[in-house]
Amino acid sequence: MSPEIARWDREVIREPDGTVFVCCVGEGGHPIALELGPECPEALGLLLIDPDGA
Repeated sequence: MSPEIARWDREVIREPDGTVFVCCVGEGGHPIALELGPECPEALGLLLIDPDGA
């Protein structure tokens, strides 16, 4: 199974409990949201900034 390609639409929703939704648009134009638990947004951000962890 191939993953669906989604493009970030530059919107992020932050819930009071620390959950973050990264809003995207799928290839067919339908909305997709990547849900990140409270412990994940910072870890993902650090990986995007410095993939090698240097």
